[in-house]
Amino acid sequence: MQEGKIKEFNCFSDFATLEALLHKGPQSVTEIAHRIGLTAGSMSIALDRLARRGLVRRYAHPTDRRNRVIRLTAAGRELIEKAFLENASVMEDIGKSLSTEERDVLIELLKRLGKGAEELLRRTSGPGAAAAG
Repeated sequence: MQEGKIKEFNCFSDFATLEALLHKGPQSVTEIAHRIGLTAGSMSIALDRLARRGLVRRYAHPTDRRNRVIRLTAAGRELIEKAFLENASVMEDIGKSLSTEERDVLIELLKRLGKGAEELLRRTSGPGAAAAG
């Protein structure tokens, strides 16, 4: 993202929260906090900041009265989608220094890394994770 666009996000946790909601859909506060590596207190502060800007909304959790489900608002979706489109354009420009074969290999490796990270997250945060670790 270009410097001017980064200013639309107060900090990385704002961007990461919106990105998680865009790609994974509505999630509980604890799911987002774990996914982006924030404590419950830091996550609450980040969500307050995003809610004040009208980018997310909190809803009652269907099964846990102590937790909330977070959803993107239309404004939040528009902001993060725009950021991703602009980022994709920049990445496309950067990627032009690679051959087609190099780009294909890079894309495959990044996908594998992403799947590995998701699997690690599932193993370390799912039911029985403490007993397995």
